[in-house]
Amino acid sequence: MLGVSRERINVRLDNIQSAIEKKSNNESLSQKSLNKIKSIANSQFNLKTGVSESIFSSAHHSKIMNRTGVPELISHLRGIRGIESNRFMTEQVNTWIRNASNLLGKDVDTGREGQVIGEGSKGKVYKVDDFVVKKTTIQNLSKSSHEVKMCNEYNGKEVAFIINSGMKMPFIDGGKSDRSDTLKGVVDLYNKGFMIGDATPDNFLKLENGDVVPVDFGLVFKYSDLDNIAHKTKVDIVHDYIKGGHKYIPNDLKSEYVSCIKKLSESLGSQSPEYSVNVRDLMRSGLYKLYK
Repeated sequence: MLGVSRERINVRLDNIQSAIEKKSNNESLSQKSLNKIKSIANSQFNLKTGVSESIFSSAHHSKIMNRTGVPELISHLRGIRGIESNRFMTEQVNTWIRNASNLLGKDVDTGREGQVIGEGSKGKVYKVDDFVVKKTTIQNLSKSSHEVKMCNEYNGKEVAFIINSGMKMPFIDGGKSDRSDTLKGVVDLYNKGFMIGDATPDNFLKLENGDVVPVDFGLVFKYSDLDNIAHKTKVDIVHDYIKGGHKYIPNDLKSEYVSCIKKLSESLGSQSPEYSVNVRDLMRSGLYKLYK
């Protein structure tokens, strides 16, 4: 069994630095010790329980945090001494710093938000460490929840999460996709059970191995589960497909896409975007037969 320090953490007397330094020789942390560290952090930096869980246990919550306390915690974690020779504890502290930084969605060294890598009508996209943080200017929990859900279902595991003002998901390092790449990405999505209302090159990246993957799941949906798409998301899917998303759908999949988009449109009734677009757009999208 790996060695563990016998020096016990005292929740009432220790601060975050002394508590962690007491474990400077550890090669593991018991749940009891971790709980004590979280309790000290909550008290010292006025954190909410959900926030400390996100930082110290990598359990993701959407609760609003103390935006003063979290940077102070990061500063103290970076100042921890006496663990440099212990790889395990050094990695633990570095992980806690990354988790706290990702929660903030900003560069805690400069106080500025992370690197902007995208911007649209609904908000900005930032790169923070190994994550992408999407902040929305229009609060819409159902839309953010939909995107997070689709990202997680596509990846087959929980990799994306709701945060205070939007969401965060893993950063993908890839190159821009051209038309042929985008068509391939749409086919790959379909083979996994998904469609996308706004199929454009901007919403896909090409990886070094040649794979093309989606990076925006806002209008991705499962074609076997149309009934459980939120109303506003349905509106956006139909609208964006008619206005241009159809241009990047391979011929072999167009009939399937038209069938699904038609079902979504019909479920919206008089609120469907089909009533606010011109006939030319409807003809180009393949939906004009709705009026026949």
